[in-house]
Amino acid sequence: MKLQTCSAKATHQKLTIIRNFDSPREFVWRAWTDPDLFIQWYGLSNSTLSDVKMDVKFGGGWSAIMHIPNAPEISWKAEYTDIAEPKRLVFALRNPDNLEDPYREIVTVTFEQLGGNTRMVFSQAGNLPPEQYNTDLKEGWNAFFDRLDILVKRMKGDKMD
Repeated sequence: MKLQTCSAKATHQKLTIIRNFDSPREFVWRAWTDPDLFIQWYGLSNSTLSDVKMDVKFGGGWSAIMHIPNAPEISWKAEYTDIAEPKRLVFALRNPDNLEDPYREIVTVTFEQLGGNTRMVFSQAGNLPPEQYNTDLKEGWNAFFDRLDILVKRMKGDKMD
């Protein structure tokens, strides 16, 4: 799920994914905001993260390096632009090699408590080529969220509250 920039003629694109988790909202929130938990789910099943840093506050951010066998490392850098614990996270994903890149991606994640379950609505908007939203990003994020689902179910079973 490599983010690539595109020409200035690109149009604004958006991807939305809705997932329901059989775990309380606080567990799903913590998985997004605790580096020790984030490292367990963020990425593809054959990937690992290193150098994970998180400062979960307005103007703070997170960064990580993803390692995938037989592939180049992927550097992630994001800046939090809105936080409403435990309901909403908004961050700008940036090219860590060019923080002035106008083609940053805005990610909004909302968490709705539904009884003992959580509905997560994820959206990513920006100016990447449309085919990236329809294939690469959609497949990549869904693979990440499959791992997130496993983690929050395990947290629920361990009663990590």
